[in-house]
Amino acid sequence: MLYEFRLTGESSQMPRDLFPELTAAPSRPPGTVCVGDVVDDGHLHGLFLRLRHAGLLLVEMRPLITPTLAKCPGTQGVADGSLNARGGGSGG
Repeated sequence: MLYEFRLTGESSQMPRDLFPELTAAPSRPPGTVCVGDVVDDGHLHGLFLRLRHAGLLLVEMRPLITPTLAKCPGTQGVADGSLNARGGGSGG
């Protein structure tokens, strides 16, 4: 699944050899947006560890939803963003 990671600091501070699966671009306020394919939970947690090891602060992370996924049964809440971090709906 394709993910977007927002980091503090300039993209020039990101050691590209540690993150070959990510494409980095500058963003505002001074920060970096990285996009890359994450194959499973282990890969995602490995990215977190490498970010921490590199001294980069992760501000936000989110899966990028494709139009195909938004139409799949069982993905309601994912496509419209109403699913919270614990897997439930955003309601009360």
